[in-house]
Amino acid sequence: KVGTLPGAPPDGGPIDTAKLRVTRVDRRVGGQRRHYVTTPRGCPQRGTWTTLLRFGYGEGQRQTERTRTRCEA
Repeated sequence: KVGTLPGAPPDGGPIDTAKLRVTRVDRRVGGQRRHYVTTPRGCPQRGTWTTLLRFGYGEGQRQTERTRTRCEA
């Protein structure tokens, strides 16, 4: 779940779900393969990954939301 859209009447419109699908993206930099999305080798002790979602809207409005996803072994 993420917050409300800025500027939508009356005080912002709700965003119920934001879905992101990332296919495997990598490239070579200086002879090494680099990946677009990476995670540490182990799950954090709290058992979740934290992801920041940054949204940009017309007229320069910005919104950042933090989500947590359970680590899967």
